[in-house]
Amino acid sequence: MFTGIIESIGTITQKSGGRLTLSRPASFTEVKLGSSISVSGVCLSIVSLTKKDMAFDVVPETFAKTKIGSLKE
Repeated sequence: MFTGIIESIGTITQKSGGRLTLSRPASFTEVKLGSSISVSGVCLSIVSLTKKDMAFDVVPETFAKTKIGSLKE
């Protein structure tokens, strides 16, 4: 459940097709595949996770209708 508290800020490392990849903040030690993360107010589920990055699948409608569509790498 999203509490509305910003815990950390990540950086977009890649945005292509239907995939959005963010740097993984050092404080995100308990996230795992399937964890829900709020990205600019949009709840996204982690589909790929490394020590450095976390990636999300995003449908075109979400890019078109939310702020994450205007975000840049």
